[in-house]
Amino acid sequence: MPEPLRLTLTAPPSVEPVTLAEAKAFLRVDISDDDALIAALITAARGACERFTERALVTQTWTLFRDDWPGSAGATNGVLEGAHSGPFVTGRGAAIEIPRPPLLSIVHVKTYDDTDTATVWPASNYLVDTASEPGRLIARTGAALPEATRTAAGIEIRFVAGYAPDESASPSDLVGNIPGDLLEGIRRLVAYLYENRGECGADEAAALSSATLLWRPYRMMRL
Repeated sequence: MPEPLRLTLTAPPSVEPVTLAEAKAFLRVDISDDDALIAALITAARGACERFTERALVTQTWTLFRDDWPGSAGATNGVLEGAHSGPFVTGRGAAIEIPRPPLLSIVHVKTYDDTDTATVWPASNYLVDTASEPGRLIARTGAALPEATRTAAGIEIRFVAGYAPDESASPSDLVGNIPGDLLEGIRRLVAYLYENRGECGADEAAALSSATLLWRPYRMMRL
């Protein structure tokens, strides 16, 4: 069985994929009385979209914890096989899938020993595959994977995910190339939550508002 995901949101998005002005225009609201409510609904709708699709929409930082490297003794998934003692050298390279695509970058990879002392694994030892979905961290050929001796969560991978802006976009544009169907679903969900406030949560409302029909093609499927 795959190792269960242990993810922590380290730095949430600094902006939302739909602006307050865009949401108000969609709602045909031209007064400011409900601005705080609408802003909160945008955040709730974005969260529902990310949970449903298992994607990161706007740039955000996550930390993934693992017990073992793929294929190591005790690992429950991976591309290598066989027990080992201490660091081992990969052939074609061990690969770890990074959840919450699209992957933008790896901040750091750390391992912990039984005294909770962290050691940074140099970035020169691995390749960051941002072209795949989900993205991957791949040990370079011949790179020795560092040993993580802590009983659990001995490997820490911090990464940045989200749809990157167009090269021609303003440096302040943090929303990036989010597919239009995802944005339209968020707008529809905001409208449903606004018109039916207090009746249900964002995840339930996503289906009732037909937002999930727009999001479904982007949903990450796990085997």
